Amino acid sequence: MRFLSTSPALFALALSLSTAVYAVPYSSQDDYQPITRDLILHRSRARISTRENLPPWLGPEYSDPQMLTPQDKRVFSSELKDLKLGSRLKIPKEMAKENRGIWTVKDLKGYNGPADGLLAKIMADDLEGLRPDEALNANYGEVKVLKLIGDLVSVGFIEDPDRGVGSKLKGKVKSIVKSNAQKDGKSMARVVVMKKKKGMELFNLDVHFKATEQEQRQLEAEVKALTCKEVARIAVQNLVYHGDLHLGNILVTMSGKKVVSIELIDWGMARSVRKDHMPTLDDAYNYCFAQTEFRYASPQREVTPERRR
Repeated sequence: MRFLSTSPALFALALSLSTAVYAVPYSSQDDYQPITRDLILHRSRARISTRENLPPWLGPEYSDPQMLTPQDKRVFSSELKDLKLGSRLKIPKEMAKENRGIWTVKDLKGYNGPADGLLAKIMADDLEGLRPDEALNANYGEVKVLKLIGDLVSVGFIEDPDRGVGSKLKGKVKSIVKSNAQKDGKSMARVVVMKKKKGMELFNLDVHFKATEQEQRQLEAEVKALTCKEVARIAVQNLVYHGDLHLGNILVTMSGKKVVSIELIDWGMARSVRKDHMPTLDDAYNYCFAQTEFRYASPQREVTPERRR
């Protein structure tokens, strides 16, 4: 991970903007598969619900103030001058409410891997439902988790690819941006550079959409088993438990009609795993499997007013 030097004024900008890092389903393709209203509605019904019954080995969320160090709160204090964005992913607004765009990466000097294996997320200026301090902590917490699981590549701020001096900033944030980060008339934006994950949402795949209800449930059962296996591995290996297990946060790779692998995204609600109550792989797997439930629905069989439009 790269942290570049910066001025106290730009550090003030980093501490003043209120954002939160929330991943959305990104495929390994530059252009995200178009999503219909029907599919969005179906996805909202097809979550994996989690009941709150925490075992002793699960600790606070990483966004909890007690989990954040002063170093964690300085992650956005550096300007990423060597980051060059590529194209913007085509992600529906309904699926990207907590950010202002996901971009491919054209170049990142100092990164040894291929730039096309990265994504850059531009952070939102605010987050509905959270106080500024809570939004910042959520932001810092997810960056910390991405680092712990090895998915964080770089973090800081860049020239805003969307906005100019006249962006919709308010109050103190607006004054700080103008006085400290717009010496040459440029607006700045927070950015997180992370590793790109492969796969697609299960409900974006034709093999699931066209399957019978029984075949759909079999695919969903395979995804659940692989998901809990991966959740358990990361919990024991990295002391991070994914706290937002729904089908929009699971990317699936298929071989014919068989699920061969999954990738987890969106770590904004991740919990810590207590070292003094370390679980076994079986402990973490069994907890995940017992506490998550699919809510089955068959989109091709369900008729709603929205689907008739």
